[in-house]
Amino acid sequence: MSTRRQFADEQKAKIILSHLIDKRPVSEVCEQYEIAPNMFYRWLAEFKSNASVAFRKPDVRKSHRSIKMYHLRSVQNVPPKRLFVSC
Repeated sequence: MSTRRQFADEQKAKIILSHLIDKRPVSEVCEQYEIAPNMFYRWLAEFKSNASVAFRKPDVRKSHRSIKMYHLRSVQNVPPKRLFVSC
């Protein structure tokens, strides 16, 4: 029984960028990393479809938890915690 290799997201990006930036042929990249061309093209499509994320403003990339807490506070009319400093 063969086992499937799993590539980390960073590895996939490195593989895709070696083709896009270094202008290496897909066949050469696939041979080097021992992946099938259809897998490479699947990663390339995913890479291109998610490219707009790099241009999002930081406030758009809020974590799900912080958005949920903001929503809960606004629904419950609870002010955010404040830090009191005594002098």
